[in-house]
Amino acid sequence: ATVLERTQIDPTEGELAWSLLKEAAGDVESLLKEYSLELKAANTQRRGEIDLLEADFARVTKGDSIPPGSEREIEALRRIEATDTLARMDEFVARAPGLKPLEVSSDEYMMNSVLSDLRPVRELAKALVARMRLKALAREPAETAHSFRQCLAIAQTMSLQPGVLGILAGGSIHSLANEEVRHLLIEDFL
Repeated sequence: ATVLERTQIDPTEGELAWSLLKEAAGDVESLLKEYSLELKAANTQRRGEIDLLEADFARVTKGDSIPPGSEREIEALRRIEATDTLARMDEFVARAPGLKPLEVSSDEYMMNSVLSDLRPVRELAKALVARMRLKALAREPAETAHSFRQCLAIAQTMSLQPGVLGILAGGSIHSLANEEVRHLLIEDFL
């Protein structure tokens, strides 16, 4: 059985959902690159020897407070919230799961087709997990749950893509979101 038959997804809706996810992930990727260039141009002080002057959303997850020096991540999330990315993600969630149209030529491996979208989609998921943490610390449970639902929709969509990479990426994103919720519950923020 094909992926469409197993999941009973309308191909048109699935492809539309995929395009919404891809646009949102691409917008976040562009925004983060632009912000990183701004940090480099401003000669921002590095946080350590290996600091690439990028927003590292892992800094603001799994802790009972936001660590000092996380201004970059907070600013990056503020910039994401100032765009229509979260509204686009709401539309994606309403249509999810998404299915990437198969555009594989005879010289291209199917793996390369999914691989090109993994980084931006994972960055978007990491940003949403960091947003979950910040909203939980601000005692905004509705917004925390909102970002969690968006992460789960991304995970489901990635898990339905052809090939093992999509399944692994979906599992990884699912684990990332659930682990953050587990920490928030243990720390009594939810």
